[in-house]
Amino acid sequence: MSSSTPEQLPRPTTDWLSVGSVFALVTLSYILHAFWLSRKARLGDAHTRRSSESYIPSRENEIAGGTAGPHPPSGQPDSTASNRYTDLGLRDITPAQREQLRSDKLLYHQLQNIEDYPDAHHAAHQRLVHLLNQTISEALCSPEGTMLDIQGFSPSQLRQYFKNEHTTTVNKYEAYLARRKQGGIRELFRD
Repeated sequence: MSSSTPEQLPRPTTDWLSVGSVFALVTLSYILHAFWLSRKARLGDAHTRRSSESYIPSRENEIAGGTAGPHPPSGQPDSTASNRYTDLGLRDITPAQREQLRSDKLLYHQLQNIEDYPDAHHAAHQRLVHLLNQTISEALCSPEGTMLDIQGFSPSQLRQYFKNEHTTTVNKYEAYLARRKQGGIRELFRD
């Protein structure tokens, strides 16, 4: 019987991409995609706004028993339909934000095609660190308590934090329901 020594075993080859960095790249890809989608929703993409204006009112009429079309059953255009989505277009975006969004889209494309852009991992790492730092700094400046308030990890402190968050959320929702029962308006999705 021959015994195997470490010198006889084949050494694994190490690529420039380790398991940790692949995980980081995939995570960054999902973060950037989610960030891009939220930015797109906040910026009110003109194409999305046009399709929403023509689709949603007709769907509302269909549900309400009206005709399927952008006009109410009376045949006259709805005067509020054009104003329904105006606040999406009123969002101000600076040229710097527009440029950052463009570079994030480019980075997202490069990460999705990493074999064509092998140097994208460095830019992705820098952007991920920047986004994490930004998120943490905003959480630290938040007037409300955050998970970062837990000084040392312990299951009991974590349970207490989630219990407090749940109680706060339920109380806010109950207060909202009370306002609605008293004739208050919708606060999240207005008519």
